[in-house]
Amino acid sequence: MAAEEKIKQGMSREDALRAVRLERGNLAVTKDLVRDARWESLIETSWQDLRFGARILRKNPGFTAIAVMILALGIGANTAIFNVIQTVVLQPLPFADSDLLVWLNGKMPQTDDAGVSPADFLDYRDGNRSFEQMAGISQVVMAGPSNLSGDKPEQVMMSLVSAGFFDTLRVPLLLGRDFQKNDEAVNTSQVVILGNGIWERDFGADRNIIGRNIRLDEQSRTVVGVLSSDVPLISQAQIWLPTPRLHFLMHLRGGTS
Repeated sequence: MAAEEKIKQGMSREDALRAVRLERGNLAVTKDLVRDARWESLIETSWQDLRFGARILRKNPGFTAIAVMILALGIGANTAIFNVIQTVVLQPLPFADSDLLVWLNGKMPQTDDAGVSPADFLDYRDGNRSFEQMAGISQVVMAGPSNLSGDKPEQVMMSLVSAGFFDTLRVPLLLGRDFQKNDEAVNTSQVVILGNGIWERDFGADRNIIGRNIRLDEQSRTVVGVLSSDVPLISQAQIWLPTPRLHFLMHLRGGTS
């Protein structure tokens, strides 16, 4: 191609070929350079490097053990960080309009995460002028699972949430309604919302379950709703209860909030 360019410029073919060979060097050497740049050469060189590295590691078992341990820790740490970034940053939360969700958190002098006290949450919610809705979930660790009575008694996990919790997250209910503020009152009849999994497994996916009473920790509670699916990332709860104001105040006085 280079010779053709020179011929177009007026040189004879012999002179053009001679000039190009002088400029580009020996043709055989050029062919060898091209062969060295192909993928077969890369694989051969990599295999030689691996064999050399394996021999060095066999000669120094102590160094090998330390190197493997450091490599394993590095891979594990990077994998954990990537999983966190993938879940929190790269993947959107599994809720509708998740980019509009805001998590309010408190901070105390000796800790980075103090949550929001129940009393503060009630004040925020009552005085809210900035957000479309506000809802809370209790971070208080309950003393083990609760006992669900019935044909097949079992222990189930519960979670305590405020009124409008599922509506705030845009988690649809398959049956019934979300918790309302009057459900939080201390002296009202206790109501529950069932997770989809326990509704299908323990209650036979009964679509007439709304208004039915179940016994939870030897107390009668009325089912007012069933989730269309279990809530990810928030809790492993199977049954959801409204958090009464008394619960807020009791834990505030106990110093756990």
